[in-house]
Amino acid sequence: EALLWVVANLALMRRYWSLDKEGVLIAQSNLANCHSQMGQDKEALRQKRHVHASWEALLGPSDPHSITSLVCLAISLLKLHCFAEAKALLREKTPVVQRALGATLCRIQSSGATYVATA
Repeated sequence: EALLWVVANLALMRRYWSLDKEGVLIAQSNLANCHSQMGQDKEALRQKRHVHASWEALLGPSDPHSITSLVCLAISLLKLHCFAEAKALLREKTPVVQRALGATLCRIQSSGATYVATA
């Protein structure tokens, strides 16, 4: 039932509020999370790739929405055992996250990259 509601919400956002790009991306992110919770990890990963690329294109890579979607994408990659891709993604994006969030959160990001490196 939740999936049907989320799909309907996304359809409404696209139809009536298509100019609200952020709202549509939030609805798409909700759909990806719903797929993930239902165990449909490949579909969730496909959608999270799209959502992350869209946030970066819309608001830039250092925006909090882009960074949050980056973390969600990395987690989905790890769930599907795409360790090399997750590692490459985190290595590429870590400098942007460091500049945007500062040194404290940089250590958290580095810990995540270390986890990926050892997985």
